[in-house]
Amino acid sequence: MTKENLRASLSQLHSELKNVQHVDRTSGDILKKLGSDVQRILENSGEVPQQHHESLLESLKESIEHFEVSHPRLSALMSDIVNMLGDMGI
Repeated sequence: MTKENLRASLSQLHSELKNVQHVDRTSGDILKKLGSDVQRILENSGEVPQQHHESLLESLKESIEHFEVSHPRLSALMSDIVNMLGDMGI
C-alpha cells in the first residue's frame, strides 16, 4: 500500500464526511474530530508525523463501530483506511 493510495482514500473519506447529514450531537462530535484528523494529514504536503497517523487511527476505530449501522459506506471507508495504516506499520 502506498502513501498515494492512503491519501486518495483519506480524500474520499473527507468528502464523505462533509456529506453526512442528520446526526445526533455525539455523532457530530465524532465526525468533527475525525474530519480534523483527516484534514491535518491531507494538508501536510511532506512527511506526516507518526502521531497524526496514530490520532487518525484512534478516531477511525472509535467511529467505525458508531457509524456501522447508520452510515455503512462511511464505516467501510474507515475500515479500509485502518487496514491501510496497519499495512504501513502504523
